[in-house]
Amino acid sequence: MDKEKIPGDAPYLKDIHVYNPAGFVSAGVPVGDVPSMKRDIPAVVRRISRDLFLGDIDSHAQRLAADVPAEFDESLYAASLWGRETSSA
Repeated sequence: MDKEKIPGDAPYLKDIHVYNPAGFVSAGVPVGDVPSMKRDIPAVVRRISRDLFLGDIDSHAQRLAADVPAEFDESLYAASLWGRETSSA
């Protein structure tokens, strides 16, 4: 979530995740204390993971759409296929 006073002036602020009592002002609930750990640690991890993923979304899309060459051809396993006759010499 961007908290810039002037939009576009400090885009790096979207990468800051607060898990301490100072986050109370933003979150509206007590954070950083023991009772909030069950709720807040998974939320912070989820948000950081989401932000890292979305920050690299273009590279993920390229990797998913890339052509992956075969590591080996069918000659390695062709004799093991059911219904395939093997030659006996």
